[in-house]
Amino acid sequence: MSKNLYQDKEWKEMRKRRLKGACEICQSTDRLSLHHRKRCYKLRTMIAHLAHEAVGSPSFSIEAVLSLQAYVRAHYQELKEVALPLLEAQREYYMSGLDTVTLCISCHYKVEHGMMQLPPELDAHLGDT
Repeated sequence: MSKNLYQDKEWKEMRKRRLKGACEICQSTDRLSLHHRKRCYKLRTMIAHLAHEAVGSPSFSIEAVLSLQAYVRAHYQELKEVALPLLEAQREYYMSGLDTVTLCISCHYKVEHGMMQLPPELDAHLGDT
């Protein structure tokens, strides 16, 4: 199993099965990708999320950031033990191909960065596939 999910043979086979022939928003057939409803986080991002939940500071002040960093340093091993099973479940979700739509690279970028929302008919079907 490759460290990079997108290099796995299993991922490439699932992608080939799930990818439709055109973007489900603009109908482009150029540079298609699968869009997942949920994001796949890396270990350090997952640990940061868990630490943020534990510290509970909604602020992004210097003091809050330093407090969060200190918490991560002090509790890294515990946070990692919680994060690893979550990452494995997340990987299984990604590999299942559930909750995906086919988007061209342009529409995918716009959806990922909040410049466009999935049309209601596509958003409603996510979770059913």
